[in-house]
Amino acid sequence: MGNQNENLSRRNSMAHFFKEIKSELGPVSSRKVIIMIRKVFRDIQNGLSGAEKKMMMARLPKYLALLFYGDSSDQGDLPYDHLDQWVANLSREDQSSHEQVFYSEISVLRTLVCVLTKLDKQCGLLNFPGFKHSLVRELKEASI
Repeated sequence: MGNQNENLSRRNSMAHFFKEIKSELGPVSSRKVIIMIRKVFRDIQNGLSGAEKKMMMARLPKYLALLFYGDSSDQGDLPYDHLDQWVANLSREDQSSHEQVFYSEISVLRTLVCVLTKLDKQCGLLNFPGFKHSLVRELKEASI
């Protein structure tokens, strides 16, 4: 019985997480939301060391850990000092991708702020060492 309640609770958490993101981003399909989250995660992965990735995976709910898992390089810190740098890079990457999900830099910005704010509430994402203070400050200001 406890296992069923736990599974139901996890499904409700997952549904709630995606529902919140979809409501903030507007009329976007669930498939596009997942692709957007994976693109944000890929950039985060590239900025974390192997140990930090493992720590992140352990803190994420399982349904998000599955999206987070993937191949990436170990660079140490996120290469972004400021939010606009991340937006520009993610926008460029999306434009050259076969799965374009962003229609402007504004949609990239909205997605980054929305996803990172939700992840920070879930697992304290912005407290990870790879996030520079200036970037965290700008994300918090943008989410107000």
